[in-house]
Amino acid sequence: MIQKEKDKKDDGDVKKVKDISYDPNEFHFKTLVQSIGLTTTSYFSYNPTEDSVRGGYIKKFKLKDSDVPEETDKQSASLQVKLADHKTQMIKDENNAYFIKRNVEGDASETGLVKFAMPILMTKYGGDYEDGLDGVRAAFPVVKVGNNQDAIIPFNSAIKFNALIRDMNTSVRKPTTKEDNITMFMKGAPERVLERCQTILTGGKVERYGKAQQYSVKAANDRFGLMGERVLAFARVQLDPTIFTKEPAYQFDVFTW
Repeated sequence: MIQKEKDKKDDGDVKKVKDISYDPNEFHFKTLVQSIGLTTTSYFSYNPTEDSVRGGYIKKFKLKDSDVPEETDKQSASLQVKLADHKTQMIKDENNAYFIKRNVEGDASETGLVKFAMPILMTKYGGDYEDGLDGVRAAFPVVKVGNNQDAIIPFNSAIKFNALIRDMNTSVRKPTTKEDNITMFMKGAPERVLERCQTILTGGKVERYGKAQQYSVKAANDRFGLMGERVLAFARVQLDPTIFTKEPAYQFDVFTW
C-alpha cells in the first residue's frame, strides 16, 4: 500500500500504480492467509428474501410493480413457480460471481478478509483446501470448553480483538510437540494484539519481538493510519502439550478471563 502511494508520484495519477502480485506459496504470506481463515468465522451465504426476488423479477422482465403482487396468496400458481425459478437463478448467479462480489454472513468487519482469503485457500486457484475457508476451518477445528461450547473470545469494542483456540492435528490426541497440539489465534487492533506478543515471525523464523521490530511495526502502522487505512494485527501461540492437553481436555476460560 505504501508503494502504491509512492507510485502515484506528485500528480497522484493512479494509472502509474502497478498491480500488486502475491506469491501464494511464499511462507509468510501463506501463514497470514491461513491465520485469516482461522481467526474469522464469517462465511459466504446467499438466501434472497421474497422482496428481493420479487424486485429482481420485476426488473429483469421490465414489469410493472402491480404485475407481481406482494402478498403470496394473491400470486397465481404459475407466477409463484416463476418466482421460485428466478430465486434459484439468483442463487446460481451469486455462486458463480467473483468472491469479491458475493454476500458474506456473520461479522461485517470480516467481510473484506474472507473475500480476500477464500480464493487463495482453494485448490482451484493453487491453495491447499478444496473448500477454501470451510476446508481450513474443518482441518483445524475450534476446541470445545465447558458445556460443549466453542473456545472463542468474540470481538467487542472494549477489548478490540477476538481469539479462537484450534486443534492443529485432530488425529493426534496426546501430542508431544506443540505443532500437533492446540494453537490460539488472535486478530484485532495492533495495540491490543502486539502488546501481548513476545516474538515475531520474520525471515521464516520466530525471533524476539524487540525494540527494533517494535519500532518498524509502529512506523508501518502509523503510516497506514495516516493514509486512512484500517490496520489489523494477527498473532498465534502454539501451546505446550504438557500443560494444555487434549486428553483430558484443558479447560480454557474464554468467559471470565
